[in-house]
Amino acid sequence: MDMIPGSLVLALLLAIGWFLEAPLLFALFGSFAFGATAIASTGGSTIPVFMGMAGLVLLATLLRRTTWRDLGIVLRSQPLAHLACIISIYAVCSAYLFPRFFEGQTTVVVPIDSDYSYLPLAPVSGNTNQAVYFAMNGLMFLVICVRLRQDGIARMRLAFMSWAAINASLGATDIAARLVGAGDVLAPIRTARYAILSEQSVGGFFRVIGGFPEASAFAGAAVPALAFCLVDWQRTQSRFSLVVGAVLTLLLVFSTSSTAYAGLAALAAVYGLAATASILGGRLSVHQIVLIMSMTAAFSIFLAVYIFDPHLVEPLTTMIENATVNKVSSDSAIERGKWNVLSIGNFFDTYGLGVGIGSTRSSSWALSVLGQLGVVGLLGFGTATLVFIFALLKPQRNKLDALAASASAAALASVVTASFGGSGSDPGMIFFLALAVVSASLGTHRVAVRDRQRTTMSPIEA
Repeated sequence: MDMIPGSLVLALLLAIGWFLEAPLLFALFGSFAFGATAIASTGGSTIPVFMGMAGLVLLATLLRRTTWRDLGIVLRSQPLAHLACIISIYAVCSAYLFPRFFEGQTTVVVPIDSDYSYLPLAPVSGNTNQAVYFAMNGLMFLVICVRLRQDGIARMRLAFMSWAAINASLGATDIAARLVGAGDVLAPIRTARYAILSEQSVGGFFRVIGGFPEASAFAGAAVPALAFCLVDWQRTQSRFSLVVGAVLTLLLVFSTSSTAYAGLAALAAVYGLAATASILGGRLSVHQIVLIMSMTAAFSIFLAVYIFDPHLVEPLTTMIENATVNKVSSDSAIERGKWNVLSIGNFFDTYGLGVGIGSTRSSSWALSVLGQLGVVGLLGFGTATLVFIFALLKPQRNKLDALAASASAAALASVVTASFGGSGSDPGMIFFLALAVVSASLGTHRVAVRDRQRTTMSPIEA
């Protein structure tokens, strides 16, 4: 029975993608918005719909005649492909080796029957599950590198936009249905065996969860999608990106999620610094002016309403306080703080190697990388993060550079939000797909530089 909603979701995504002439890519990226939808369940585990779609894309890519030739070109011309492979292989190996090498030498947090227990390190089922996810991340990185050569930039940008737009659509549908009293209209697609927290509210506000099991998971997808839309709007002047970004912003404000507010604060800080640098340099762009004016107008309206009657905005301020200030002192926050301390201890107890992916959990992606993947994980993901920053700041020469910048913004936003509320060291498939786009962009630039050098060589040098 769990397969029916997931199969229908995939069929609908493929049909829309076929109409847009990008069925597989559209369906793959669109499926990321259905985080609470399963394509199948085995025992106590759930296979989410995006994993099923990723398998289909992988199979279709392998069946193409030019795939192996294109893969060889990717591995020769894109150094980031080696980085992604190293991270993935190391993560998969860590899941099987480290829990056995360091068995009993450190304490980890293990989920058991919807609760969390503190136990000595030992192999657990989470090792296998997370190894499969990481392996698929690495494979999909290579698939996207290859498909960029086969399908082109326009289809890849459409795929990223589908991810952002479907997240916005599901979030808007979720909150609109609750406001009119229709309840959780997305319940039929929430077939994953997760704890579904769809009936919660904070300060009288319904928690926006979209296609996910709970509000923080929705925020973890919506903040990166918003970052993509903002940069895409800046680089391509797309009105569609602007509209989707505006919808996502409103959903995040009313999501009641501390992850959402941390992500919005980070985005506002980055754009504030960028605008300040532009003002000092005398080159403030139209996009920055629009954003500054929009934020100023929103703040002015809020302040005017507050001055007129503080009780009118009291529900909103109470909701934000409960999701931020009050949450820090909650029992849940204290417990998660203990998990983070344990992750730091795991790092030192394993001599900087880590306990392996899936062995434990924390409340921060960065600390999970530290505790599970150790020094190698920190260096690998640290390098990838620096590459994203470079791609975001690099001058735009072509459409691929513009897409790389937008994808980099999404990836950076994803690790920021995950660092506030992520439970494991897997940054998510979007991170690796964005890295594939950046890898293709840098690889194209590398080939272009080499070709220019050849054309300027003398006949004897050539």
